Amino acid sequence: SSAAKYVSIATGKADLAGESTRKGNLEFATAYALFHEAGGVMLTLDGKDIGPRHFLTFGQAEHIPILMASNLHIARQAIKLINTQTTK
Repeated sequence: SSAAKYVSIATGKADLAGESTRKGNLEFATAYALFHEAGGVMLTLDGKDIGPRHFLTFGQAEHIPILMASNLHIARQAIKLINTQTTK
């Protein structure tokens, strides 16, 4: 479940997980505060922090991949790897 992923990263049991926005799902908006306080990050695959987004509309009309990581360094490495693999 999404909540299990969020807790695993926020508590240090995992360093990285992926998620996608879904219509009517605002769990990631709640999790953002948890991640931010724990030193983690939630980014779109273009490397943008989801914090400044308007969560009532962000990703409600389309699926947007979100990468959750324990820190910015891990997130950037994962995004680079994902984007390299998807352009091949």
